[in-house]
Amino acid sequence: MKFKTDTLFLILSLVIGFAIGFVLEICLRYVLPFSENRIMIMTIYIAAFALVMGLVLLLKGLSNGTFVNMGKVMLLTLLAFVALVGFTALFEYIYELDFQAMKKYSPKEMQYVFIVDDSGSMYDRFTVGDNQGNDSSGKRFDAVDEIINNLEETKNFAVYLFARDVKCVTKLGTESSKNYKMDDRGTRSNAGTPMLTAVETAMNDVCKGKDVHTKFIILTDGEAQDKEKYSSLIAEIKQNDASISSVGFGAPEDAFLQKMADETGGVYVRSDDLSSLGNDLDKVVKAKPVGLYKDRYLLGSRNDATAGNFLYALLRVVFLILLGLLWTVVKMLLVGEKKYTKKATVVSCILCSVAGILVELLCLPGLWVLGVLARILFCTLWACTIIPTVNYQPNLNNGNLHSEFSGRAIDAPSDLSSGSQGVDGPKSFL
Repeated sequence: MKFKTDTLFLILSLVIGFAIGFVLEICLRYVLPFSENRIMIMTIYIAAFALVMGLVLLLKGLSNGTFVNMGKVMLLTLLAFVALVGFTALFEYIYELDFQAMKKYSPKEMQYVFIVDDSGSMYDRFTVGDNQGNDSSGKRFDAVDEIINNLEETKNFAVYLFARDVKCVTKLGTESSKNYKMDDRGTRSNAGTPMLTAVETAMNDVCKGKDVHTKFIILTDGEAQDKEKYSSLIAEIKQNDASISSVGFGAPEDAFLQKMADETGGVYVRSDDLSSLGNDLDKVVKAKPVGLYKDRYLLGSRNDATAGNFLYALLRVVFLILLGLLWTVVKMLLVGEKKYTKKATVVSCILCSVAGILVELLCLPGLWVLGVLARILFCTLWACTIIPTVNYQPNLNNGNLHSEFSGRAIDAPSDLSSGSQGVDGPKSFL
């Protein structure tokens, strides 16, 4: 029997898989840094992929007319889908366990340093007319006040302002959060935005001999004008086991702030509305710096003591391959044509195995771009589906009806020459 691949659907499945992976990656970008429940996130990730791609395969199967017992197909598909989702949650749970042979985690104490932009753009933009600045009402100060007031009383914090100069408003300490108020606010200066100088100044003040993790949190509306310090500053931040997170509003340089967060283990949040500035700052404060805590999940890098551990590498590859096999079962149920699924099954198993290996090879600590690529490739390879073409061409010569379904001929009923139109279609998977 000749297997003729439906090339158009093969290409379509690759495109759809890439699109699903891209959308899911955007969702992960805004959820992962602020969530501790990786099991739920990974389960939803796989379930969302399977639902969307499964619907595409179902529509293709229906258009081919290869289902006879639709109820049975749906029941078996549902059971396979539930198994896929259930094992995803189980494997993620096991993958996050710390085995006795592994180094135990003892998270460092955290101290917070708020670095607040107080440059001229916050007040009156370029001092022209009556134009209001990006935060002339001081919402950023209110947001910092509220966050500090809600910190545990044992937590150290400091506050710095930067405009023309860098100014320490509150020195590092455990000043009572109940009566804290940042009344000493800077001068209105149009001299620029020395953002990195502010971080450098604060780091020199608070990171000397401290066995704690320092979390620098920047609130800014503009572009850093001292980028020549970037490389040396990032190196010192890493050496001091610190991180830089940011909240941008107004007209921030998103790409730069995101890069700075990615390279130091921090997070970046863009706040589009001053009324939500407090909530966005709260997200940044609560986000765990990458590398400080146990930070690993099936489709991401291992940013902890297990980064180079062979056991966790093997666990991930095996788990993703097993999940790929379960997904293959779902796919083949929805494809429908049993005689022609052998080749499709083998190819799907191989591609799903390759996808699992790629995730392990590309998801490396500190190289987030490769992680994004790995997850999109993972979805693309999982979606790739080869199925036989349906080429139905009746031929009434000599009393026989020839119909090709991937090259298969079907004999016509004996009474066809008498005018009967009944023809047996292609046999279904079920």
